[in-house]
Amino acid sequence: MFLARGDRRRFVALDIQGNVYAVSRWSGIKTNEVKAKLGDPKDLPSVSETQAHLRSKMTSQVKSYIDQIKSRHDDEILPYHEERRDLVLAQREERTMLKRKQEERWIEETRVRSERLNTGLRGLFDRITGTA
Repeated sequence: MFLARGDRRRFVALDIQGNVYAVSRWSGIKTNEVKAKLGDPKDLPSVSETQAHLRSKMTSQVKSYIDQIKSRHDDEILPYHEERRDLVLAQREERTMLKRKQEERWIEETRVRSERLNTGLRGLFDRITGTA
């Protein structure tokens, strides 16, 4: 990690790839306490200067090493992506089955309710009197 002066004169840290992280946020220490421990941020180079310095120092060997690590991580995470995909498909199938069963239950319950109603002249009389 490399220290640099961020905007509003705060301490920031940069990793080897030039990503910026606020020191106070990452360490959990208040900005004033960081300034008290590390001194004045004016003494440090700016973020853009530090990023340019990192780019100039990074050799092709380091870049290839970083690419190898990223490739290995991508290969290692592949089974987890496949497991997630399978889980998503199983959940979709389960939701579809649940919806189908709920629709079947709704149809059956509606049929049972309609069978309880009287039909013919008695059903007409029930509807007129409001008992059905």
